[in-house]
Amino acid sequence: MASLRFTVPGTLGGKQRAGRRTLYSGQVRSFNPHKTERLEKLIRQHAMLEMRGKKMMVGPLSMTVNVKRVYPRSWSKAKRAKVLFITGKPDADNQLKLVGDACNNTVFKDDSQIACIALTRVYGASDEFEIAITELDAIE
Repeated sequence: MASLRFTVPGTLGGKQRAGRRTLYSGQVRSFNPHKTERLEKLIRQHAMLEMRGKKMMVGPLSMTVNVKRVYPRSWSKAKRAKVLFITGKPDADNQLKLVGDACNNTVFKDDSQIACIALTRVYGASDEFEIAITELDAIE
């Protein structure tokens, strides 16, 4: 059973909606926003470094993403002591979608292979997110 774990420094944003442009010919072209493209590229680079010499994962997969962010500077010590989990924007499902799409054709063939998924968002000492992907055993 193959597994992969890597940490990416920085904040994990959410997958943004594709933009659309109408060309002079009347055709409509879709494009990914620059923020999404940059973050997917960063994740892909870290995944490729970890995948060096390994084969792409096949079959059903489990993906776990642990997001850590620094507390806002404006928060008092009392408020920091009360709050551990991050809520609000970006939505957790958009963050998972971004990570899955970034790992396509690098760690696994397609994010449709992900059968088990988890995301934890907490405040911590630094802005970073850890991605763990594991092949699941086939049930016979």
